[in-house]
Amino acid sequence: MAGLTGTCQKSHPLAILEFMTEQTRSVLEAAMKLPLPERAEVAAALLASIDGEDEGDVNAAWDAEIDRRARRVLAGEPGVPWEQVEAEARARLRRD
Repeated sequence: MAGLTGTCQKSHPLAILEFMTEQTRSVLEAAMKLPLPERAEVAAALLASIDGEDEGDVNAAWDAEIDRRARRVLAGEPGVPWEQVEAEARARLRRD
């Protein structure tokens, strides 16, 4: 396997990786030098990139749902009282 280093420094936080390309190691080492908030942003972006679901579709669905609910409230349609929602949720939790 050309390009793989074959070992990972044992002091490295990701020492569980047995093989790492030089490019991957370089990117990881650069990222590890970032301040914690920036490392968190990079980590979140990387995790989101492998999530597999197109966030655009999810966001569009939530936007449509929020719009639908807001229109119902503004039109004066009655909603479900909190007490009923809470009771139903508690009953479900007891069953499961």
